[in-house]
Amino acid sequence: MISLQWTLPEELFSESPGGIPMTTIRIECAQCGSDEYQVLDAQTGLVMCPYCRSQWIVPALVPSAPIPQYVVIQAQQQYQAPQPQPQYQMPQPPMISAKNWWAALFLCFFLGVFGVHRLYVGKIGTGIIWFFTLGLFGIGWLVDFIMILLSKFKDSKGYPIRLPS
Repeated sequence: MISLQWTLPEELFSESPGGIPMTTIRIECAQCGSDEYQVLDAQTGLVMCPYCRSQWIVPALVPSAPIPQYVVIQAQQQYQAPQPQPQYQMPQPPMISAKNWWAALFLCFFLGVFGVHRLYVGKIGTGIIWFFTLGLFGIGWLVDFIMILLSKFKDSKGYPIRLPS
């Protein structure tokens, strides 16, 4: 519901040549934002926006009711459900690392105690730790080697390094 407010001076009411009441009232349309309305039927209080053709019943315009100087009207806005727009979805990149599984495996097997395989996949911080601790005293090297063999080892972005298909 939208609250519309305006003053109604008596000189706004006039008759068109066809005898149909055609009163222009200065308010704001709830649908298109126009500030003009035409009274189509003064008996029922039916008004219409001349631009978007939305129609409302305004009880304050019925002649049997006294016309106050200040009117508050509740107008129902015509609701149209938004139409679903076709959306193009970009294809998702594969969630697999761009690093070569064979390279990571050989680097881990021959230079894993120095953390070279970790530097290769982008894990710089742990690669330096592996270098100074000789692969976490050999235990980290062995765990990484098994993880690479099982394709569970991940690169710095979190993507698994898998055996190419």
